[in-house]
Order: sequence, then structure tokens, then C-alpha cells
Amino acid sequence: MNDYKIRKISKEYLTDNLIIFSQAKYIRNIDEFPFVIALNEKNAKESFSKIYKGIYESELINDFELVAIREKKKIDRCLDVFMEKTYVANNVNIARGIYINEQKRVAIFVNFKDHIKIMSSALGNKLDECYSIIDKIDDKISEQIKYAYDGKYGFLTSSLMDVGTGFRSNLVFHLPALSIIGYIDKLRDALIQIGYNFENILKENDISESHYYMLSNKFTLGVSEKEIVELLKDLSREIISKEVAARETLINSRIRVLENDIKRAYGLLKHATLIKYEEAIKYISLIKLGISYGFFNDVDENYLDKVVFEISDNYLLEPEKKVISKNDIEYTRSKKIKKCFIGD
Repeated sequence: MNDYKIRKISKEYLTDNLIIFSQAKYIRNIDEFPFVIALNEKNAKESFSKIYKGIYESELINDFELVAIREKKKIDRCLDVFMEKTYVANNVNIARGIYINEQKRVAIFVNFKDHIKIMSSALGNKLDECYSIIDKIDDKISEQIKYAYDGKYGFLTSSLMDVGTGFRSNLVFHLPALSIIGYIDKLRDALIQIGYNFENILKENDISESHYYMLSNKFTLGVSEKEIVELLKDLSREIISKEVAARETLINSRIRVLENDIKRAYGLLKHATLIKYEEAIKYISLIKLGISYGFFNDVDENYLDKVVFEISDNYLLEPEKKVISKNDIEYTRSKKIKKCFIGD
């Protein structure tokens, strides 16, 4: 170990850098209409118009751009921006769309799984801010629209898991050390047992090499929004503590192999012309880990965290182009990632 000058990892540094994304959501339905799954074309139009009117009269309309369901590329991009894997509940021809302010990372989904889903996202550890934003929007819309609400159970939703406050909160963690030492499955099982979801952000493949995981509350009944936020923050501190310990373990047990993997990732991202999404996420994670150990001083870590959410195929597709090749997407991705290297 004498030939390695590894920066000691402070808990303060990791607390600020392990949570790279925060999100809060409210799920709501209109009292006078059936759930989206049962909407026909007529009452879908009526519900959409009612929501538009509510947004307009609450003076929120100027803050948003409406993306209609027929604009598939834009819709897919919106879903990626908000890490939203929602499905379209029935016939795609019914009235639905997304009111979005991409710059502020705020959106109102209309007639997808539920009539209304209000979302706010932010880079970094900003769950309180996200909650505050959606709470204010929800208050304004609720002055114009009567929500489906039961005095005993709370807000009524298409999924029983969302009944209650209808409030969901998410945090995305960068957990490379816990992934490398093989602790992630144990952590996931423990979190599921106490009522939380914990999944790789590459859900379709569940590739642990991505090292990025989303933690979210599973239930909303019998607990307030503020309690959900505080419980998630308490859990995040425990997860961060485990990652700190795991990184110290890696320093002491396999630093040469780890340094080799990290510097290979650096070289590939810096010089590759074409790169696949899953591959890029894996290498970005390793470079971020290398920054914490002090291997690099020419990488913009804030940009690295941001670009994780801006390099999916859907995000990189240009809406105005009907056809774009896979090579074009991979080339655009590699160029975008290279901007993290300071001085290049």
C-alpha cells in the first residue's frame, strides 16, 4: 500500500455525493371520472379538459409545455427525464399528455396510469425541495378540481399501494463499493422486508455493474408525506454509512485491481467514439468511484452525475428526425460524456 496515495474518504463528502437524484410524486384522480383503465374516449377528453382548465385557472399553465401522446419521441424523452417507467393504461388514442417544465424538472402527467401525477425531480440530495414543489402545485390544482378521496383511506388511486397520501419519494444512490463486495442483494432484501423498493436504475436488465440504485417507499397508507420523507432520509444515512465502510474495505483488500478497472474505464470513456448506454453507465460509475479515491482531478463530478440521466437512447433521439441510427446515438453519447473531462 505504500506506493498508493489514496485520498481518505470523508463521510461528509460521501453524504453530499452518494445521493445523485431526488424525486417526489403525488398521484391523484378526479372524483367524477372512472380510473384511467376504464376511461372511454369521451370521458377521457372530458377529464383531460377538466385538468387543463384546473391547471389554467390555477395560473400554472405558463410554467409548462404540453407534450401530447402522439409525440412519441418527446413522450419517451419525458419518461426518461423523470425516470418514469409508467405504462399507458389503455387505448393510446384517448386524451393524455404531459405538462412539463424540463428546465425545472417538474411535470404533470395526465391520463396515464392515473388521472394526474405531479412530479418534481432534482439532481443531488434535494428531497425536501422536491416535496415542497409538488405540494404547492397540488394545493393549487386541488382548489380547482375535486379529487377522489375517502375519509378513511385517503386519496383513491388505481394501485392499492398508492392509496392513502398518494405520495411517492425516490432517491438514487451511487453504491459501487457495496455492489463490488456483493452486498447489494442482502441490502435489497432487507429494505423490501421493511416496505421499500430498491432497484437498479437499469431495471430491464438489473445489471449490478451500473452501481446506481433507486430507493422508494412502497406504501402511502397510514403515514404522512413528511413522515415518508423523514423515514427515507433516515434510511439514506444508514445506506451511506454502509457504502463508506465498503469503500474502506476495497482500499484495504483489492486496491490494485480496482485502480486498474477505474483507469481502464477512464480511458474508454475519454477515447471511445461509440459507446452503448449500459456500458457508459458502468464506466461513469467507476470514474466517480475513482474521484472519491483521488485518482483524478480532471473530471467534473457534477457533470458526471448529471449526464447519467441524459444519455439514454430515448433522451438522445432528436424528435424532428424520423430515423436515427444506433451508431449516431452511440456517437452522440460518447461526445456528451467527453464533456466531463476538464480541459478537453
